[in-house]
Amino acid sequence: MDSGAKRNTHERNREFFRRGLRLDPEKETARICRSLREIMRDQVRRRGLVVGLSGGVDSSVTAALAVRALGRSVFWGWRCLNGIRQMKPCD
Repeated sequence: MDSGAKRNTHERNREFFRRGLRLDPEKETARICRSLREIMRDQVRRRGLVVGLSGGVDSSVTAALAVRALGRSVFWGWRCLNGIRQMKPCD
């Protein structure tokens, strides 16, 4: 990548971060939780959810949203330590 292209990329990134994502985290969280509850009730038709967790940010956010939407008593998290063969229940 030449210096002109790097500069343009840098300027686009700076503009993106300056403007931000323009979303309301509380509203988005509520929307996601509402959607998850509706999907579980209307499409999946199950009362519980099992999620494989890697320990990364995506897994953590998924677990937090699921617990918030459905409740801790119906959420089961499994840590994937070294691929699917080594799974352990989360406490």
